[in-house]
Amino acid sequence: MKLFHHFLIDASITLRQDVLEAGHFQVAVPRLATSNPFLLDIILAFSSLHLAFLEQGDSKWLEIALKYQNRAFTAFNRVLAELTPENSGPAFICSIFIMLCAFAYPCISQDRDTFDPISQVLEIHRLLVGCAFLFQQLDRMEEPGEMKAWLVYKRPEVFKESGMVEGGHDDNSKLEHLRRYVHTSLAQLERPLTRSQGTIGIFGEVPDCDRF
Repeated sequence: MKLFHHFLIDASITLRQDVLEAGHFQVAVPRLATSNPFLLDIILAFSSLHLAFLEQGDSKWLEIALKYQNRAFTAFNRVLAELTPENSGPAFICSIFIMLCAFAYPCISQDRDTFDPISQVLEIHRLLVGCAFLFQQLDRMEEPGEMKAWLVYKRPEVFKESGMVEGGHDDNSKLEHLRRYVHTSLAQLERPLTRSQGTIGIFGEVPDCDRF
């Protein structure tokens, strides 16, 4: 109960709402979690990581977070094997929290000996792909219910009207700037890796982001 209560009043407040309905993470997501154990477990893992951040030096919260993460992963894999329109919504929310935990754990644990930045980037990319796949499955839901709020992200005009995206869906100037920055950063990272590992860099050829 402590972890669930902490999520409701503290940890969930750290999640940005954007154009979601006010209180979505405090009301709708916990309601979904009460009927989907895998989602509840990953929420408790997230709550544990937040407590670990607040109470640094107390390793018990990291251990508890790992326990709930493992439970969530086991159940989540079973759900993915038999994905239905009914559980695609909770599965999508679960995938978001799995990614958040993957982001947070290395920073909170401060375990520099085992932290590999390249592996971390690749892992986050894989998790993002999973989130995107499950997001597309929301279209299959006949009665979105609590997930209806997420469907607003399929309507770019909402972001244009709210001023969150200038020029609407067709304005890619900021994304183009980000693309060039990422491309340059990868090239700079590849050079020292190439020198340390031989003639072939770990990334091989830096991908052309225009293909994506």
